[in-house]
Amino acid sequence: MGAGEILNFWALNLFVLSGVLSGAWDVQYPKNEVCAVRGSTVVIPCTYVYPGKNHVQKMWCHHHKNCIDTKYVCHSRDINVSPEYKGRAECLGNEHQNCSLKVKNITDTDAGKYRFRFITNSNQWTGQDGVTLTITELRVSMKSLNKNGKIREGDSFNLTCATKGCSLSQSEFIWVKDKERLLETHSTLQFINVSCRHKGNYSCALKGGGDRSEEFQLDIQVPSCPETSNSSLISIIVGTLLTVLAVVLVLLIYFKRKKNPEEDRERKTQVSNDSTTPVTTGHKQEGISEEDEVSYASVQFLKKKPPERSERSERQSHNDGVIYSSVSHYANV
Repeated sequence: MGAGEILNFWALNLFVLSGVLSGAWDVQYPKNEVCAVRGSTVVIPCTYVYPGKNHVQKMWCHHHKNCIDTKYVCHSRDINVSPEYKGRAECLGNEHQNCSLKVKNITDTDAGKYRFRFITNSNQWTGQDGVTLTITELRVSMKSLNKNGKIREGDSFNLTCATKGCSLSQSEFIWVKDKERLLETHSTLQFINVSCRHKGNYSCALKGGGDRSEEFQLDIQVPSCPETSNSSLISIIVGTLLTVLAVVLVLLIYFKRKKNPEEDRERKTQVSNDSTTPVTTGHKQEGISEEDEVSYASVQFLKKKPPERSERSERQSHNDGVIYSSVSHYANV
């Protein structure tokens, strides 16, 4: 919480205390305008007092003088809320003292005067003063002891993330250097004994969301400071990847060629075996074992049996001749 927010907080609480003791009806807003960054969430502080402990209806209006017969930014009972703020605005606080307003996803049309109104069982009241919401943007500024604004190695300085002309209700920030998020969450970056490694482009944003500031280029005046850039880093990465791919491709080609001669020798050996293997029944047999060769020899031996059958025929013819001669002899007798 900044110094301005602390002063507003205590002023509102003193106002509430005095209002309760005097029995007054009133609404207290921040004395200064409230700033919000596009796309962020803003909380507009507000405090109200009234006598008694009656039930209260709370509402906020935008660009309206008394918040009567108009569309509301928010309503504690969700009555007659403008479609523009439906789901984006919320009436915070309770039925006593706190009447803060919360608006999300701020746009340029949200700028302007806001007023709070509340209704009890016995009366109703609108805070006429209202509070002004200004839409702004963040920027990074540098504060250095060097009058010429140049930063040299060993110097100390601060980078601050802020808006121009008004304070923010948010107290946590995001810092980015060369598109890499830093750990710091305060609105100020402190640099002590700066060196070349601090050189780069810095930007900031609110932690709760919203547009980021423009980049602030931090240049260190050191003759020996190496020049590095995102483009050179990308070139190094791309070159390394291409080298790795080339090595992998060469290794693949090498192992493939080493494997192919072995396959060729296996094919030649198989073809040689096939050419020396006998062929039966019109088909080429591959990988014939010793048992197959023995069977084939027996088959060749069986083909030589017909001569045995011819000898039997001669013997049978001889016997037949003998028998025929005997018959003829007995016939002659």
